[in-house]
Amino acid sequence: MVSLPIRACARHGYPQAPEPYVTKPTESSRETVGLVTLGVAEVRIAARRGRRAGFPTVARRVSVAPPYSPAYRQSPQEELMPRVVHFEIHAADVQRAVTFYTEVFGWTSEDWSSFAGSPYYGLVTGPDDKPGINGAVMERQGDNMPVGGPIAGAVLTIEVEDFDAMAAAIETAGGTVALPKQALAQMAWQGYFHDTENNVFGIHQPDPEAR
Repeated sequence: MVSLPIRACARHGYPQAPEPYVTKPTESSRETVGLVTLGVAEVRIAARRGRRAGFPTVARRVSVAPPYSPAYRQSPQEELMPRVVHFEIHAADVQRAVTFYTEVFGWTSEDWSSFAGSPYYGLVTGPDDKPGINGAVMERQGDNMPVGGPIAGAVLTIEVEDFDAMAAAIETAGGTVALPKQALAQMAWQGYFHDTENNVFGIHQPDPEAR
């Protein structure tokens, strides 16, 4: 199995390896208390007035992107927790799976097979300034798993506005119910489905009145 090369990711909108320290001061940075590392010593600094307080401009850093964004970067001295930035859905029939996800969720796709060396379609799930990640559908090395069998791989959950309407769209597009809709009390409605390749995925409708 061949994952999409980093070069292709960059060409099609995925960020390349970041600069080690990409930040700029903003109005909110004047109210931020930051933590910087100097050698082995960690010094907590108050950055309310930046230069007036005697700290260099870099001490007033604040990320211009939210923490979940690939653009979010801290100083090279601070340890980063690795984040999930891409998913791959395996399918015996790649085009059938692409059609399923684009029709049900409105995602867009692009053929990246020439870069991957095998059938591989990128999926864009939303704008870059919103929570979430993009991914792809790739050729499964073997048959699809049987419905009701053990789950192979990770299970993706997709947030939706209307659970019932989305469930109907999934079944119309060829999906089937894996686990029916249930209430996560005072939080959301959750349910699980099989796609056309028998992969299991979930849909999640936030609802504080769910019971």
